[in-house]
Amino acid sequence: MSASLDNIDSVCIVIKEFLEKQKLDMLVFDIQLGVREVINNAVIHGSKNQKKCKIDIAISVKDSQLCIRIIDQGEGFDHKKQLSCEDLSCHGRGIKILKMYFDSVSYNDKGNDVLLIRNITKENNKL
Repeated sequence: MSASLDNIDSVCIVIKEFLEKQKLDMLVFDIQLGVREVINNAVIHGSKNQKKCKIDIAISVKDSQLCIRIIDQGEGFDHKKQLSCEDLSCHGRGIKILKMYFDSVSYNDKGNDVLLIRNITKENNKL
């Protein structure tokens, strides 16, 4: 997608449809919240609101895990420093939100590639 906040709703619709096809309806809110947070940061901080920049998004289910990878073309950020921030007024609250909704949140060293993993259990599925 091009790095524009206008594209976030479209991405969330595609994610909702994907989750519904996977019978993971119960995860829609959690996953959309996390993806919105990451894409918002990728657009504003990573791509500096430059629509010519691209943000790559991949979603898959494998080995009982929902995997979402989001990569922007920005310079990245020091995600380790943001994780250590205890003051809620500082940047980095988004990472804490992600850790609430995903079982694993990992970044590349540069900080412009995030992998979100949510373990899938029977409780997640609408059966």
